[in-house]
Amino acid sequence: MTGHHELRCTIHPFGSLAPLRFVVVCSFCRGQLLLSYHSGHRSWETQGGHIEEGETPEDAARRELYEESGASDADLIPVCDYYAYDSEGASNGRVYAAFVRRLEALPACEMSAVRLFDSLPENLTYPLVTPVLFREAEKRTGGRSKDCGTEIYADISDRTLNWYRKNAGKFIADTAEADMTEMYDAFLANVPSGGRVLDLGCGAGAASLHFMRLGYDVLAVDGCLEMCEYTRRRVGCDVRCLRFEELEFSDEFDGVWACASLLHVPGDTLPRVLRLVRRALKDDGVLYASFKYGGEERVSDGRFFCDFTEDTLHALAEEAGGFRDIDLRTTFDVRPGRGSERWVNMICRAQPGKKL
Repeated sequence: MTGHHELRCTIHPFGSLAPLRFVVVCSFCRGQLLLSYHSGHRSWETQGGHIEEGETPEDAARRELYEESGASDADLIPVCDYYAYDSEGASNGRVYAAFVRRLEALPACEMSAVRLFDSLPENLTYPLVTPVLFREAEKRTGGRSKDCGTEIYADISDRTLNWYRKNAGKFIADTAEADMTEMYDAFLANVPSGGRVLDLGCGAGAASLHFMRLGYDVLAVDGCLEMCEYTRRRVGCDVRCLRFEELEFSDEFDGVWACASLLHVPGDTLPRVLRLVRRALKDDGVLYASFKYGGEERVSDGRFFCDFTEDTLHALAEEAGGFRDIDLRTTFDVRPGRGSERWVNMICRAQPGKKL
């Protein structure tokens, strides 16, 4: 069945349907709903999936819960059976409620993030089914009123950051001398001489060094302390260790350079981060951002990536609001041995009067 938005269901007593093909886990953590973000669907959903050969439904539920959320210790409580159907077919499934005690880093899978919610978000993979199943889970188990004292050892938002911490030396060696002359020139053509520039996701500090040598006032920011310390030693500019969502600048920068950095932000979060960037820019300030070319959200070699094309990147900028003169161009990777990898680059201006 492929019609996600058309999928519907009916509820049946636990153990009343057979054969069962699927399990669904409605998860609760710290009194909130725990959902997983599906990279391919670009939407939020419960944990769950097919019952594999030789598995019991409960075995499948525990496996899927861990694989799609990182929940390694949880109470699993039976809720009900359900009949799911759309125009292409139907199947039986079983629903469990999970009360999570221990949440670790998300294993490599089609899910790219997990998040706690006070209520179900609008962007659901199965909008006609998920609310029904959660209502049943809460009604039959007490749901979010229970609190297992969850111990979160590695929030999924830390996963990519941890990769950079562990691989800082190799990443710096691979990128410190990357020749970004084409994009530097296109960006700086829109920044006044001596203007203030934010190097957002500074990495090895190559851009900060280039801008400093040309007389610009540079602030370098990165969420990885190792990158910040290296850039501080290499460049000598002001450096701060901040995550994207911690940006609190207002009307401060003539330009924001975000080379291969915002590509690690999930698609549903990017509009909010871009609004923080817009707030940091002066009116008519310029933003440069680059993303790997493609149409999916994925985890590769331990890092999360949100890929874009010209059309989807333009749509993102429009959704975020506050930008004009959106210039998009594709390039190929400048690192040795990576020349076949395609990138989409965006240069745009902060629209005057649009403080988001």
